[in-house]
Amino acid sequence: MMEMAHQPGTRKNLDSFDISAFSSQPDLLILSLNIASLPKHYDDLLILLSQSKYTPDIIALTEVRLCNGEEHTVSIDGYNSFFSLRNDKKPGGVGIYIKSNLVGKQLELSCQGAESLFIEIISKDTAQTLTISSIYRHPSDNKETFINGLEVGLF
Repeated sequence: MMEMAHQPGTRKNLDSFDISAFSSQPDLLILSLNIASLPKHYDDLLILLSQSKYTPDIIALTEVRLCNGEEHTVSIDGYNSFFSLRNDKKPGGVGIYIKSNLVGKQLELSCQGAESLFIEIISKDTAQTLTISSIYRHPSDNKETFINGLEVGLF
């Protein structure tokens, strides 16, 4: 039986999860990339999306390397965007794009020892919710702090 984390401290059985509540496709498609600078690779991402056989419902990115206020320069038609950006201009930051036909809200969750962003996607037709995250740990950051942060923040 497959399970997924639903809320801290609880688990939800995927066998009873209705993915069609979130996607018109038979599956919910998620694209996850370490973009290593969204401003630098923005056009590459748009080309990838335009040439892909499938359109992702959710795009999760790490190392977006955006500064506050630059989010509008990397919009993608048909998607709403959410970002968690660094304030110190160092590489990093994470982002999530969700198709505009999905309803999403940013959650006030974080993962100690990593850059993270959590989005709750709410089905328009059912009471189901799905939490999506983009989490990035810089290689020089402490692994134990990161693992402990995952355990505390997610479970």
